[in-house]
Amino acid sequence: KQWYQRRVRGGFSSYHDKEAWRVRAYHLRKMDAYSRHKELIRNYVHLYGGSVGDFARDQSRDRNDYTVLRENHRFLWDKGEARSWEERLAKHYYDKLFKEYCIADLSRYESKQIALLWRMEREVKGG
Repeated sequence: KQWYQRRVRGGFSSYHDKEAWRVRAYHLRKMDAYSRHKELIRNYVHLYGGSVGDFARDQSRDRNDYTVLRENHRFLWDKGEARSWEERLAKHYYDKLFKEYCIADLSRYESKQIALLWRMEREVKGG
């Protein structure tokens, strides 16, 4: 039997089992965290069955900061408008931006003529 199958509920069944447990604990302490984790997962799968793929995290709903900013972007923010943490993050990013805007006239983009007009925030709000 393996070391993890010999342990009994109230303690160890014999001196040899206790000694085997000490040796195993000593070897686990000597390993780095990643190796110890892999060893324990391997032992768990061996003892209870299944596969290592059962421990994989569901990454389908993961989002990074850029995705959150893109989803909650607004050109102009009002004060005190951010409610959720996503909106607060987008508002914080907006507050750090340099408040100068560029208005682009793309009516003649096919002939490679683009007009850029730089405006301050108050000018953009005023029209």
